[in-house]
Amino acid sequence: METFALFVIGGGPGGYSAAIRAAKLGLRVALAEKDALGGTCLNRGCVPTKALLHSSSTYRAAKHWESIGLKTSGLSFDIQGIYSRMGQIVAQQRDGVAALLKANGVTVMYGEASIVADHQVSVNGELFTCDNILVATGSRPALLPIPGADLPGVVTSDDLLKGLGVMYPSMVIIGGGVIGCEMASFYADLGCEVTILEAQPRLLPLLDEDLGSHLQTLFKRRKITVRCDALVQRITGTPGELTVTYGAKGKAKDATAAAVLLATGRWPVTDGLFAEGVEPARNGRFLQVDKQFKTSLPDVYAIGDVIGGMQLAHKAMVEGQAVAYNLAGMASPTDPGLVPSAVYTEPEIAAAGPTEAELQAAGVRYKKGVYQTLGNARSQIEQADRGFVKILVEEETGRLLAVHMICSRASDLISAFTPHLAAGSGYEELLRGMRPHPSFSEAVTEALEAVDGGAIHIMP
Repeated sequence: METFALFVIGGGPGGYSAAIRAAKLGLRVALAEKDALGGTCLNRGCVPTKALLHSSSTYRAAKHWESIGLKTSGLSFDIQGIYSRMGQIVAQQRDGVAALLKANGVTVMYGEASIVADHQVSVNGELFTCDNILVATGSRPALLPIPGADLPGVVTSDDLLKGLGVMYPSMVIIGGGVIGCEMASFYADLGCEVTILEAQPRLLPLLDEDLGSHLQTLFKRRKITVRCDALVQRITGTPGELTVTYGAKGKAKDATAAAVLLATGRWPVTDGLFAEGVEPARNGRFLQVDKQFKTSLPDVYAIGDVIGGMQLAHKAMVEGQAVAYNLAGMASPTDPGLVPSAVYTEPEIAAAGPTEAELQAAGVRYKKGVYQTLGNARSQIEQADRGFVKILVEEETGRLLAVHMICSRASDLISAFTPHLAAGSGYEELLRGMRPHPSFSEAVTEALEAVDGGAIHIMP
């Protein structure tokens, strides 16, 4: 029976990152994947979604090129061509992951893996022994327990991203979280009539209130209909004419469209993972872990979507590598507890640290600096939609607490803040460095200076 120091179950971002890191640290590593390397993120999530959004946002921008001196005629799009390019990017990235695993000496197996006993994993019926096991099996779309959720024409993000590309004339999206907002942007950019039904009072309810409210305003300008406090009751009809009945303000209302997208969160994938008699402690549907990502089973760890929390690829990657470092007797150089989030709408949204509501609930006294990007020269040059950068600092000490932004390149700009948030730096530390002009990053300087009312480009 072959033996490994670490056996990773799941080849998504968290799993393959942990496997490669552990191998680089000198451990003998195996990885089992039942589908395709890269997991949900690479095959049916982060990467393909952003490829689609690049195409759709470019198409939307091209409609306004005459305003910057460029002329086009006969502008159109090919939905199959958009999906074909998406597939090419996914395949290229997936091949890259396979090559990296091979180059680092990780033994890769394809098939169903299950933990059958302490330190034993079965893959397609073949047994392997291992000192440690890492569960990184990810998640799948959650299905609403409502009548009609299984009707033809009712789809999930997995269905949309693994297909060949279908352009719907209209769509109702149930769920105004990250997936719902990104897919709304994609389809609306291409001319689809989109309605979002969100059960909470605003879009992106897990992020700072100002971000969701601002995005809703931008969506309204793009003729995306948003209905918040909408509790979906049922779905009826046939493909091409589906009706979603929902309750709002005590009344039943209908939204009809050619297709319905369920974007109501994700559930962990643990089916068949544990043999009879091998059952870890759970936190609801998710596996329960401690601060070292250990489950209740001996030497079994779990990371990523399967343990809940923020379901983000970069979170899983850092968690997986933290486990690898721990097994090698080392501390992870990256803080797995500080997770930046990003939403790839136009403009992008990014955040790190607590929301204003969370700080208020905790009784934390804070100051904030806000800069509206309408006055930013680079934003004007690139015709970016109006956004803002908001920085929250501790009132007494000036310690940086959180950053919330909706602006061009937000997913890149947020990375300048995370090391300072992890280190507990004062916000003035970020003012030490000069930023180029004209650049989107100048908005960061303005927001930092606005904390104490000293921003140059904000009217007093």
